[in-house]
Amino acid sequence: MKALPIFIALVASSLTACDNNYQSVLQAEKACEDWASQGVVFTLEPTGYLESIEYKGATTNRFCEKKEIQYIGYAFNRPNNDKPVFADELIKLRGGAKPTKKFRW
Repeated sequence: MKALPIFIALVASSLTACDNNYQSVLQAEKACEDWASQGVVFTLEPTGYLESIEYKGATTNRFCEKKEIQYIGYAFNRPNNDKPVFADELIKLRGGAKPTKKFRW
């Protein structure tokens, strides 16, 4: 009879180990941001109001969004050239992004 509670505890711990469950919102957010930073890097060229502040930076083809009790990591395909991506083009690319990874807390 003592084996049953031990068995249940082992099964429950193995199920939680398979999920991307984090201890806090901050840990889930950091894990998602770390994942997003490992995407394909490209240069972002400013357009519109960003031109007025002379913004030019780099970003990746991954990003995170907070949804209910999780962060969802999205990824999108970018054009196969080394040309910079303009801000308005980035909005279109992000619109076609697919959910790739979940970071729950």
